[in-house]
Amino acid sequence: MTDDWRLRLREKGYRLTPQRELILQAVERLGHATPDEVLAEVQNTEAAKPYSGVLMRRLVGDAVVTEALDLEKGPDDEGLGTYKLAYFMDLNGDGVMEVVVYYDHPKSMVTMAYALEGGKWKQVLNCGCGD
Repeated sequence: MTDDWRLRLREKGYRLTPQRELILQAVERLGHATPDEVLAEVQNTEAAKPYSGVLMRRLVGDAVVTEALDLEKGPDDEGLGTYKLAYFMDLNGDGVMEVVVYYDHPKSMVTMAYALEGGKWKQVLNCGCGD
């Protein structure tokens, strides 16, 4: 049934945003429900929790691919950390740029570097201080 409503919405020209999909999935799980019940169901899903992270987009053939370098879901007791894209630089002298990211959390600070190796992002540096 899930594929049916996705297909019907797209055929009618509606964009299926992540928010709409969460609501429609909650309605499908609950069946008949009040708006408050649907809201509570959506808020209890993992996808509805806040997150911070770094997403990279790149061309692979003719397609644009979005990949997560690092993600932190939901605040912990100390809060949600913040990622900042710091640099694109050739750290190892191979002629290919690596991605350097700063991560700032109330209890720690970390610098990370990622390299594209074999078509996949790989963390090649992780140094920081704090808990």
